[in-house]
Amino acid sequence: MQTEDEERLPSPSSDSNINSILANRLKLEGNGLFQRGSYKEAAEKYKDAITANPTCPAYYSNLCNCYFRLKRFKQMEAAAETCITTAGSIADESKEHTTNSATKKKEVKFVKGHYWLAMSLKHQRKYKQALVIVEEAVHLSPKNTDLKLLYAEVKQKIESYRCKNANCASNNSEIDAETRLMVCTRCQNISYCSRKCQKEVRN
Repeated sequence: MQTEDEERLPSPSSDSNINSILANRLKLEGNGLFQRGSYKEAAEKYKDAITANPTCPAYYSNLCNCYFRLKRFKQMEAAAETCITTAGSIADESKEHTTNSATKKKEVKFVKGHYWLAMSLKHQRKYKQALVIVEEAVHLSPKNTDLKLLYAEVKQKIESYRCKNANCASNNSEIDAETRLMVCTRCQNISYCSRKCQKEVRN
């Protein structure tokens, strides 16, 4: 997914609009740094943009993209969760002020937060949680190619981990599918790392 780069400058009629102008400029600076491969510096610009205008989900999405390139998956997870919350707040506000179904549809379908959250969970090997998030996103945006690919990747990871571990009781074909998908809370693998691990700690 690419960085967001399509946002009009608001007219400076209030402090809020001035902050939005500043945030947009910071975002554009961040985009330039990102395109040059300066992901750490770009992340700082996006964080500054968020400070100026914390209500724009695109800034959190861009920050997630930086964290992904920097392999900071825990920070990416936190930013993605805030992105989802922020996008949801905008959608709720739009429902209160308009009956335009096209506007509602546009807001609801900002699913980049879901994408980045699922990606962060996948890279932390939290595959079941990632699957839940990406399934929700696919439901919101069923034509999104990136989400479809991520869904397939996560499903493949789940099957791969389940089948690789010969000591894992989840390989037993008599166990129901939900049990086979349970994640060990000790090792975070989709298949339990050992009989002891399976017995003592699981969710």
